[in-house]
Amino acid sequence: MTELFIIGATGYIGGDTFYAISQAHPEYDITAMVRSTAKGALVTAQYPKVRLVYGDLDSIDLIEEEASKADIVFQWANADHLEGINAIVRGIKKSSTPTFFIHTSGAAVLLIDHWQKQIAFGSPSDKIFNDWDGIQELHDLPDAAPHKITEKAVQGSSDESSVFTAILPELARATLERGHGILVGEGKNIWSAVHVADLSDVFLKLAEAAVQGGGRATWGTDGYYFAENGEVEWGLVSRAVVKEALKNGWIAKGEDGMETITTEEEGNKVAPFGAHLLGDNSRAKAVRARKLLEWEPKNASIWEDIEGAVEYEAERLGLAKKHADRVAGKA
Repeated sequence: MTELFIIGATGYIGGDTFYAISQAHPEYDITAMVRSTAKGALVTAQYPKVRLVYGDLDSIDLIEEEASKADIVFQWANADHLEGINAIVRGIKKSSTPTFFIHTSGAAVLLIDHWQKQIAFGSPSDKIFNDWDGIQELHDLPDAAPHKITEKAVQGSSDESSVFTAILPELARATLERGHGILVGEGKNIWSAVHVADLSDVFLKLAEAAVQGGGRATWGTDGYYFAENGEVEWGLVSRAVVKEALKNGWIAKGEDGMETITTEEEGNKVAPFGAHLLGDNSRAKAVRARKLLEWEPKNASIWEDIEGAVEYEAERLGLAKKHADRVAGKA
């Protein structure tokens, strides 16, 4: 029986991947670490067979113990919690059988090129990272790059023969809250994008490869997987958000009323790390998953998702009736 230990099961990425794996493989025995009984109730309501343990990434002893009993460990909770990651690695090394550790990093690790070249917020960059031909370049990213220290801890753990690792690398709310659109610099900066369900499919395929003893997937230092379905220019995304919000009467100003942000301080008032998330470049090409896992993105692009994303945030902020209420004629 395949034993999975998962951290971050109620999060955005973790929740979607948890669902995908449990639907595809109900035979897997899954232990999920959750932070509270409320979170536990959410999990057991949908997944009654799942075993729960209670803790967080500071629960070092618990993490180490559970990791030591697992065949596959998924870490979706926090890309930068070094002690929690080290606890997973120590636990895996106690196991008498090979264990696969699949850690979620973040696209911010690729912002380092933008910072090193001191590119202005909202300006484009032609730098595209590649997880196949450019794998050594990813290994050589400096420790100053976001998430890099924890990535090194994960990859370094695979020096042990029993540890196999892999790494996978949120504007509507701010627009609605401020009542107008936001443009960071020229808005010409570019990010790679992927639907969460397509990202979950990469995780699922890695889990299936792990169950086969590794399968065709690469692990260890070359177990570095991007997931993307093309690229988007953030200024165009911001204008599309404004158009959708204006159409529904949730904001009063159109494109002519967009606010331009040029400093890190201004950007960080929009969202944590906002100047970088909305103003830097993070471009990647997902070659490895396509080549080795036969992965292809199948779900909606970001352009198809904008309507739903703006509607969701409007509902959450109390600006719009919920979809269920409208369908029931209560709107």
